[in-house]
Amino acid sequence: MFALRRLARPAVAATAAVLLLAGCGDDGGDDNASSSSSSSSSSSSSSSSAGTSEESGGDAELAAFCDQAQEFAGILQQVDPSAPETIPTALADASAAFDAAEPPQEIADDWATLGDALRSWAETANSVDITTPDGAQQLAASTQEFQAVFTGPAGTAVDEYGSANCT
Repeated sequence: MFALRRLARPAVAATAAVLLLAGCGDDGGDDNASSSSSSSSSSSSSSSSAGTSEESGGDAELAAFCDQAQEFAGILQQVDPSAPETIPTALADASAAFDAAEPPQEIADDWATLGDALRSWAETANSVDITTPDGAQQLAASTQEFQAVFTGPAGTAVDEYGSANCT
């Protein structure tokens, strides 16, 4: 099953939690709780509104997209919040894998929205010193912004499409 959001959600939530704790000191617990609640609000995948492989250009294109999306999710799952120095590289790798995917027409706009949020998150990770409290706070804020887009309407549409069309 595809479930892009469910595959990558643990890495996003763990990264957000660790960065919030690192950036906010003892106050991070409250922010972590709100981050966890927003990340755990999952919607079940529905295939009723998703398109078919014929609509997206055929089986080969759909299979390639599904493989590329799975690769992105796998890279994002490997983000290790316990090793903050690796986060910028991991997010850059995830962004590159995401950008390499050719989404079907049905979800192209939603895919672009997710890509914009991911690139912004990766750019923030590469532009701040996440080993400092200020840098960690900036990355935590960017992580929450990505998480909001990822769990929002664009993420839901991509997840539903993938669940219905990628096995």
